[in-house]
Amino acid sequence: MASVINDPLAIEWLELLKAKQGYASLHYEVPNPDDPGACEVDGATYSRATLTWTYPAGDIRSLVNLQDLVWTNIDPTTIVVVGVWDAPTKGNLLLWAQLDEPYQVPDRGSYKVDAQQLFVHI
Repeated sequence: MASVINDPLAIEWLELLKAKQGYASLHYEVPNPDDPGACEVDGATYSRATLTWTYPAGDIRSLVNLQDLVWTNIDPTTIVVVGVWDAPTKGNLLLWAQLDEPYQVPDRGSYKVDAQQLFVHI
């Protein structure tokens, strides 16, 4: 049996997400539901990036990041997941996306997600 989320409900969920300030995170492992922050990148200069959502042209069932998300001066690590939280520290992990390929960050390196590259589709 297949299920369908109708447009009005999809729009309602996306509007709730769009209205909430989001914070993007980087993770070196897939988050564990019991402690999703345990695998978040850390270090003296790391912090979550402020995230604003927008609808892509002509698509009422998707949201994309409005601005570039940039992390600089990161300690060496391998990034495998970008997450979205409801707070700049601690908070709740709302969703996450696994990268197609792990990304190796060199010492004091950076990572960037271009505008409209992170998306939610219902």
